Amino acid sequence: MLHGSSSIVRSAHSIPIHPSIRNPPLPQAITMGGQTPQQQPGASATTTTTALIKWVLDTRPLWPAAKQTKDLSSVAARALDLLTPEERSNVLRYYHVKDAKLALGSALLKRLAIVRCARVPWRDAVPTRDAVPTRDARTHKPVFRVPVPAPPRHADSYGTTSAASASAGMASSETAAAAVSGDDDAERQSADGDDDYTEPLLFNVSHQAGLVVLLALAAPPSRAATAVGVDIVCPSERRARDREMVSREGWPRYVAMHEDVFSPGEAARLRALEEEEEDCAPPSSAGGGGRQQQEEDRTDVMLAHFYALWCLREGYVKMTGDALLAPWLRDLDMRNVAPPPKPPLASVPHGGGGGGDDATAAAAAKTTEAARGAGLGLEIYLHGERVRDADVRLEWLLGDEYMVCTAVRWGHHHHYHHQQQQQQQQQRDCASGGEQGEEDATADTLASPFVQLDLEQVLVEAEAADRQT
Repeated sequence: MLHGSSSIVRSAHSIPIHPSIRNPPLPQAITMGGQTPQQQPGASATTTTTALIKWVLDTRPLWPAAKQTKDLSSVAARALDLLTPEERSNVLRYYHVKDAKLALGSALLKRLAIVRCARVPWRDAVPTRDAVPTRDARTHKPVFRVPVPAPPRHADSYGTTSAASASAGMASSETAAAAVSGDDDAERQSADGDDDYTEPLLFNVSHQAGLVVLLALAAPPSRAATAVGVDIVCPSERRARDREMVSREGWPRYVAMHEDVFSPGEAARLRALEEEEEDCAPPSSAGGGGRQQQEEDRTDVMLAHFYALWCLREGYVKMTGDALLAPWLRDLDMRNVAPPPKPPLASVPHGGGGGGDDATAAAAAKTTEAARGAGLGLEIYLHGERVRDADVRLEWLLGDEYMVCTAVRWGHHHHYHHQQQQQQQQQRDCASGGEQGEEDATADTLASPFVQLDLEQVLVEAEAADRQT
């Protein structure tokens, strides 16, 4: 998300849900497109297999009768009724209605992700008395931690209290915690020394220019090291203003204005783009209008690289949980950065009922194929060392209107290195029906396009989940 754009503050929550709560499959559930089976209607209530989802909600056409934020109280009453009083207050505190709509859409998506991945009733998809709302000791971002009850204790023949056997005496909630966490160890010590807790679901949200995007990972393979981050930028929202600034101030000055959040190497490579584009530009025999168009095209190419770098950095930083003022920001160096390949038309599948037509499916397949290779050239260095445990990708959304970075640290050092070196083989295996491991399959899901959710479907499923007992 670029500074200076019209947007609300991003939220980045890692949210677990109490694993002992179960409910039957929900009616009229949203189709998850080509994403993992655990997200499909009727899936098992336990989240023992790593599952990743990518959702987008376009709030621009929603609640058109709301001209001011206060109008949402009546116009969007159906959606607001699904939120807690605190959540409603957070939505209605925004001055601009477009920002309030983003906040409302974000709240709905986060709740829905919890319901779908943890299979809990809607009202339990928020902190309850079983959960501990707190803040991470390192990042200070909100997290919801569900304590794991201690094993039952009994008095032995000498009157001494001891932990009960972990066999038949294990509490059912602990058994459920182990199943939902996707980890052999159902307990994890928090960073600040608090009680043990489970964290079966990680997710991250980003908003800009009317769109809310959510990246969620259920049953992370290694809860202590796994993290997710997502960031969205809208080049079209600021391209005209940036063109004017580059024309007036020059490209080096434009880069210098943002240099404090880039590494020295990144800033140098951005400055070098001007000379590279001049060398690549064909000689123009056209008049002044043709030369002006060439100049705009060259500026657009440089700006696309700038937006790509900004989006990648923010996505990575959000994955780590640190803010843009992190002391290591200038030691983070992203190399071989380029905008993603231009997407085909109709590249965002919808999450409503039905399987969609062949043209949409074909377009989604092309988008997925492009996304698989979108991060292959990217190299990330931190303090001079190559980062190999993060899968960071860049893609267009809604044509080329938005650019989105998805970042996942899988918790296994070898995974990213394996994927970088054997991506082509994986693509061949996938095309030929060859087998993939669980991590590779989940990584492949990261390359799938975002699923665009329909508000009516979201509300129907939320209301059905709200009726669950």
